[in-house]
Amino acid sequence: MEILLVTSHFGASRNVGFMSMVGTELANRGHDVSGLQYESGEVVDSFPIRRTSASEVYTPYWFGQWLFYRDWKPTIRSYLSKNAPDVVVTDRRCMVPTIAVAESLDIPAVGVVPGLGFTRFDPYDLGPDKRPSFIGAPKSVKLQYPFVKALFREHRTVLQEASRVVTISEFLRETLTKTFHCESELVRTPVRLDEVRANSVDPEYLTFVNPRSELKGADIVLALAAELPDEEFLIAGNFPGETYERRAQSMDNVTHLGWVDDMRDVYRRTKLILVPSLVEEGGGPRVVLEGFANGIPSVGTNRGAIPEHIGEAGATVSTPHDIGEWKGRISTVLQEYDEYADRASQSAGAYAVEGRITEFEQVLAEAVEG
Repeated sequence: MEILLVTSHFGASRNVGFMSMVGTELANRGHDVSGLQYESGEVVDSFPIRRTSASEVYTPYWFGQWLFYRDWKPTIRSYLSKNAPDVVVTDRRCMVPTIAVAESLDIPAVGVVPGLGFTRFDPYDLGPDKRPSFIGAPKSVKLQYPFVKALFREHRTVLQEASRVVTISEFLRETLTKTFHCESELVRTPVRLDEVRANSVDPEYLTFVNPRSELKGADIVLALAAELPDEEFLIAGNFPGETYERRAQSMDNVTHLGWVDDMRDVYRRTKLILVPSLVEEGGGPRVVLEGFANGIPSVGTNRGAIPEHIGEAGATVSTPHDIGEWKGRISTVLQEYDEYADRASQSAGAYAVEGRITEFEQVLAEAVEG
């Protein structure tokens, strides 16, 4: 098949990012794969990628998104009119307008939904139906509400008319069904297990990865560290502010690594992964899946796809700010550690790259066949 992948930016790593990994694996299987992106930066070298331009309008988010759609449609139409593939695969910000244009040109289009970013009008909305509501919306959404509604209607129409829509979690599939009344197919996040697996193990830390936003739950982890002085905590990634950095540095049982390029050494030293996210993680944190490759169980909140990914290989917390509940769940897993670690190892196979790419390849074949 001749496959065109369209996204904002593929990134330089073939190990992280659904589109980069899918493109690399499909090219390795003999498909004619090419990519189109509209942001600058290093990219994978496993298949040819072209860059086109898209206007960056510095406006409130939803108004800016509405303007971006109007700017991107003629750009992608011009490209597809000259370079029509057998199928277009697209995701993230450009997904909806790309599908709309491709389908209008009778080119099958597959949309990949890796998270709620394109439709989460309120990050604190934890209901399964994400349709916008003026009454309960934050002030920033109310001020842009005509554009929010216009985008929602466009998303609903395009997702219903797409050749195929792929989600990477059951949570996302249910959300799309209830919000947009569209069907989707599940292809779980592919992971190259061997490439994230540590060569040796020396587990001692409770590890928290990627605290870049307050909504990721850094407060919870630091509060846990204060309540569990006999446990060692490891934090990988940059904090959202100096306040968190100072708190971490003041605690004897917290080690903060900052940004980490190769996570294998972190996994080598980890006995339990903490996922204290306060928002719904649509695709489930990748760190949980990479932890499975190393036989590491997790304890996380009950938000989004986190419980679905942790499954029986750990425990979930129903009240994120209840430190007592966290302590209880952590204690349960550590007391029966060998059993939970074995479950984690057994869970890894569900995300092995070979099987997931075969599933995705079948979705593309069905889209082309109509």
